[in-house]
Amino acid sequence: MQHQTEKDFALYLRDKGLLPGPEQCKYNCKIFSIQKDISSKTSQCVFRCANSKCRRKFRIRIKSLYVLFPYITLRLISEIINCFICRNLNAQDAVKYISSEKNITVSSHLVTKVYDSLIDVISKYLFVVYETEILGEENKGGYFSVDESMFGNANGNQFWLLGIVDNSNHDDFRIDFAETRDTDSIKAFISKHVKKGNNIY
Repeated sequence: MQHQTEKDFALYLRDKGLLPGPEQCKYNCKIFSIQKDISSKTSQCVFRCANSKCRRKFRIRIKSLYVLFPYITLRLISEIINCFICRNLNAQDAVKYISSEKNITVSSHLVTKVYDSLIDVISKYLFVVYETEILGEENKGGYFSVDESMFGNANGNQFWLLGIVDNSNHDDFRIDFAETRDTDSIKAFISKHVKKGNNIY
């Protein structure tokens, strides 16, 4: 789907649940429009209440990943996040994809900077995951799936993320860092997060 303006793209992201929804106004109006914020020095969009007595506005970038990148247009930062999360592209391939497929000019330095910020967000999230209790019950024969993904940046730094999910409840999962994905690393990861007596795919 092609979006001609940043405003159109913001509305599309809102409909897909990728942007936070607006709060209700004090008159209980539930109708909000997305408009450009002419008071902003940067390219910003806001949710604005349709009630003429209220007219409250809420910046799209509040309480989301977008708040990390206030000086990048909403369209561009969304395309970069999409390349990182959904398309699993490295920074160089993301630049090529955005330039050729989306016809947006973007520098390798900018994409790398965003990628590094996203990796930092993931790292902070993983620190919270470490504190959760171990999965499965002792010797109950549950079923868990393990997989891995490699991340890297333009400087050549690479690391693995190992993940394990409960097949009976896909909301219950664990993620951890690993320098390698050899047998010993994977066994240590499984032992750390799953009680013995369960089945691993």
